[in-house]
Amino acid sequence: MFDPVKWILRLFYYYSRLLGVINFEIDVRTGRARITRLASIYAIIINGLIFSVFAIMTCMMYTLTTVTDLIGSHYYFVMLNAHSHYILVNQEIEAILSNIHSLESENRRAAFMSKCCSLADQLDDVARQQSKLQALVESITHIFDIQGVCISVIFYFSTIGAIYFTFATFILNKGVVWTAAFIMWYLLTMGSFYADAVITIDNFYIVLDVHADMVRLLEQFSTIAPGLDERLEEVIETFQLQLRRNPLKIRLMHCYNVERSELIAMASSIIMNSVVLIQYELKNLNK
Repeated sequence: MFDPVKWILRLFYYYSRLLGVINFEIDVRTGRARITRLASIYAIIINGLIFSVFAIMTCMMYTLTTVTDLIGSHYYFVMLNAHSHYILVNQEIEAILSNIHSLESENRRAAFMSKCCSLADQLDDVARQQSKLQALVESITHIFDIQGVCISVIFYFSTIGAIYFTFATFILNKGVVWTAAFIMWYLLTMGSFYADAVITIDNFYIVLDVHADMVRLLEQFSTIAPGLDERLEEVIETFQLQLRRNPLKIRLMHCYNVERSELIAMASSIIMNSVVLIQYELKNLNK
C-alpha cells in the first residue's frame, strides 16, 4: 500500500544525500543509520564543490537558502521525533502513577513491597530516558543555533517588509498593479511562507509543552498518601529534583530563550516598526 509519509521521507533523504547535507547512509527498509567511508567522502567533496561555487557564481543566495532550508527540515524532524518520545515517556509516567494509586488497596505486605520495587525500577528507567532525551534536544538545538537565529531574523524583516510593501502598493497604489492574478500569487506566496514559519515555530513549543506536561504529572506524585516503599519515594523525589535543577530551555546562540513571551515581544516590535515606516511614508506623501 502506498505510504505518502514514507515516500516523502525517502525523497527528502535522497535529496539531502545528493547535496551532501548528511554524511551517513540509512537503510530505507529498516530505518537503521550507518556511517560509511564512501558517504563521508562524498559529503566532503560535495560541500567543497558547493563552497567553491559560492565564490564563483552570483546565484549564491539561492543555493545557500536551499541548504539552509534542508538543514532546518532536518531539525524539524529531529524535534518532531523528540516530541513523540516525550509523549511515550509521559504515557509511562501516567501508567506508573495509576499503578501507585492501586497500591492503596493492596493489603498483602509481600505483594506490596514487590510492586513498589518494580515501580521504582520502572520510574528510575523513565528518569534516565528523560535525561537522555532532554540532553539530545539541547544538543541538537545548539548545533542548529545559527540556522535558528537566521530564521528568526529572516522572519522578522520579511514580515516588516511585507506589511510595508502591501501598504505602499495596495493602499497608495505605488509600483504594482494589483490584478486578480497578482493578488492570487501574492496570497499564495505569503500564505506558504507564513505557514512554513508557523509550523517551524510551533515545533519548538510542542516540545516545551509536552515537557511541561511531564512536570505536572510528576507533581501529582506529591498527592499520593505516605507509606510507600522507601526506595520508591526516593526515586520519585530524585526525578522531581532532576527536573527542577535542569529545566528544559531552548536557547539560540545564548541570545534568547524560545518562549511564547519572546514571540509576543517580536510581534510587538514588528508592529511598532511597521507603523513607523508607514508613518514615514505618509509624511513624505503629504509633502
